Amino acid sequence: MGEYVGIWRFRLHPDTDRAEFERLTGLLSRFFAPVPGVRQYSLHRKDPAADKTVDDYITIERWESPEVHARTVQEMMRQIGDGAPGELQQAYEALSKRNAMCASALYEAFLPVG
Repeated sequence: MGEYVGIWRFRLHPDTDRAEFERLTGLLSRFFAPVPGVRQYSLHRKDPAADKTVDDYITIERWESPEVHARTVQEMMRQIGDGAPGELQQAYEALSKRNAMCASALYEAFLPVG
């Protein structure tokens, strides 16, 4: 079917430690980089000059296909439910901590055109 793109849109709580938010997202980026099917996982911060931009940060995930994304996420959640040790558990904890720092964290999915 073609590439799948996921975008997380984050609006932080006013008292959020932005350096910690970026550190946790960096941990996630390093975790996802070698995962089969992931082509990109990157963090982007709001341009201070863009006064109409409402989100503080976005992450962009590019996957090989929607099927690979769904299969991989389902398998990761199964492993976490089974008490997966190591990097997967650390990534899940970072994800949970990062999302708790947000007033909102919304996920949007996009499919290729053409």
